[in-house]
Amino acid sequence: MRTYEIIITSRSSGLIEIIPDSISIDGLKRKTNTDLNTFYRNFFHHHFKEAQNNFVESLAGYSLVTYLLNLKDRHNGNIMIDMKGRIIHIDFGFILGISPGNVGFETAPFKMTKEYLNLMDGINSGVYNYFIALLTKGFLELRKYFDSFVKIIEVMSKNSDMPCFQGRDPNIVIKDFIERFHLEKDENDIQELMASLTRDSINSWSTYQYDMYQQLTNGIKP
Repeated sequence: MRTYEIIITSRSSGLIEIIPDSISIDGLKRKTNTDLNTFYRNFFHHHFKEAQNNFVESLAGYSLVTYLLNLKDRHNGNIMIDMKGRIIHIDFGFILGISPGNVGFETAPFKMTKEYLNLMDGINSGVYNYFIALLTKGFLELRKYFDSFVKIIEVMSKNSDMPCFQGRDPNIVIKDFIERFHLEKDENDIQELMASLTRDSINSWSTYQYDMYQQLTNGIKP
């Protein structure tokens, strides 16, 4: 995953580090007028397998973050591709269940479109199985730090004016966060959980409709 620095300059402003050598998927489609699978195979050409691997590994990381933080507003203006083929999410303004307009429209655990699947050679491919394995390994690793994550959110929620806590019971927000870790499941059950979350995300009706909404209202290409 790509991290970047943020410098807080006031209660309502700050400076965000730019992400060089990258372009939003919306911008990419405006320039190339093609789908991701075709673009990767043409642009990366002899390095396609490396770029495909970078895409899958980064997608697994961002899928876990999207799921655990209940991150919303995942349109193609907020998702980027870099020169190595990695996917990069930006704009984390809608976290812990809040969404634009508070309509709660995006219901999939994370974004998994038909384009993503095609780039991974389909649901029956070794690449797809590798993605599920990465989700499983990553999720188990994140659960080791569960207590630290909860404490961070508890501190954030105290007398907070952050939108994700305004007008909401922080205890419920934290409870929902804890439930997404599925602490009742043992390690043997986690792979099936990750596979289930992915199936729920594949070609999600709400994901598709939100992309269509963004295209109609803001011209962002799905």
